[in-house]
Amino acid sequence: MLLRSLYRFGVPLEPGFHHDVQFAGKPLSNTYFECAVKGAIRLSSKYANVYPNDHVLPSN
Repeated sequence: MLLRSLYRFGVPLEPGFHHDVQFAGKPLSNTYFECAVKGAIRLSSKYANVYPNDHVLPSN
């Protein structure tokens, strides 16, 4: 998992690199994500941060 996250796009990534995921104008209501840490999770937050190792961190 460490190598996959470090070289997700074929190049080394900076520590803390992540994608902000959201729908335009609405929350992620009842959207399912597969998190590498928690397994399948259902989100209802406005957005989530998805890290290169597939760890999904919902907003508050």
